[in-house]
Amino acid sequence: MFGKSYRETPKSEIPAIPEVQPFPESSPETVEAMDKIFISHSSKDVAFVEELIEIIKLMGLPKKFIFCTSLPNNNIKHGENFLNRIKKELKGNALVIFILTDNFYASKMCMCEMGATWALTKVYIPILIPPFDFHDITHPISLAQGFKINDKLELNRFKKNIQKYFRSYLTKHLSDQVREDLDLHWEKDRNPIIDRINLQIKRVESEIPDKVKYIKYGDVVRIRHIETRHYLNSQDKYFRAHQQEVAAYGNKHDNNLWIVKGAHGKAAWYEAGKFVKNRDIIRLEHYRTSKNLHSHAQHSAPVTTDQQEVTAYGKNGVGDGNDDWKIELNNDDSDIWQIDQKFRLIHCLTGKTLYSHEKNLKEEQNLHEVTCFYGRDKQLNEYWEVVAIS
Repeated sequence: MFGKSYRETPKSEIPAIPEVQPFPESSPETVEAMDKIFISHSSKDVAFVEELIEIIKLMGLPKKFIFCTSLPNNNIKHGENFLNRIKKELKGNALVIFILTDNFYASKMCMCEMGATWALTKVYIPILIPPFDFHDITHPISLAQGFKINDKLELNRFKKNIQKYFRSYLTKHLSDQVREDLDLHWEKDRNPIIDRINLQIKRVESEIPDKVKYIKYGDVVRIRHIETRHYLNSQDKYFRAHQQEVAAYGNKHDNNLWIVKGAHGKAAWYEAGKFVKNRDIIRLEHYRTSKNLHSHAQHSAPVTTDQQEVTAYGKNGVGDGNDDWKIELNNDDSDIWQIDQKFRLIHCLTGKTLYSHEKNLKEEQNLHEVTCFYGRDKQLNEYWEVVAIS
């Protein structure tokens, strides 16, 4: 779910990526001929790509028309310039197919291919692999031609349009009888492939402990201190710096919700829908009051006076440079911020770490102090985790 500020941003203010030509519904004579299909995908989704290629072959189109780095003759050789090869393959009339999954958005190569497609205003089709869904697609991909890979009706439409784009080859190299036979046997030959795809989807789903696994810009998150099990919290009370109180609270509450946003000075919709990565500079905007998690060197913490005060500051999500935090992930297995992953937040301007302990804030027994602290060694009290995405 995108955060409050992103959702309320007028659509006219969101920077647009050039629209590309959709599949026309007019007669085949008006359709610009294509000479290649370029399949952009993560290497982790090869099994689905192989099945898609089998489906395309059932339409009468041989493999020689398909560029896909997973195919033996298409792989980019060691030492070869990746970007130059991609530009070369996208020259001419290439139809680009994006195989959309979480793996796709986590891949730098896929992002390069997507950027090149937009820059060259190529015709493209997003094909989704469940459990990845339409609401998971990052703005602003056009969904006009998007469909799920196991949707039989949409695959039928896909077939008709592929045959329009490659009509010249199909009519020249395949006899009328062969084309009729392909159409006659299409559903019978297509259905076993869809069955295999559905089995593969079930396998992928079984390996995902939580469908919402990765944290993205715009997400609303609930953050918990690992050592004390209290939640990062703010409420409409004020510290002596005349800024809003921040503490760690022992119970679940809407005051524990924070919107993940880009650094100070970035637009409200900055990178919305894109994964947050290790060492990214972020802001955390308090969901209910629209103030940012903040610290400053000028004021000491209210209880532990040799540590730095942490507050919530700003108006409608706009504050200053003291709202910036660098996320430091504790798990080398992934460069993307995940649910239940240990992390630290480093205050950018002072270098101190977001910290909490069992010292109570004033007389309230279930409200722990949150501070910024600089220790020589990493300490357990510096670690937090995201436990939910709203």
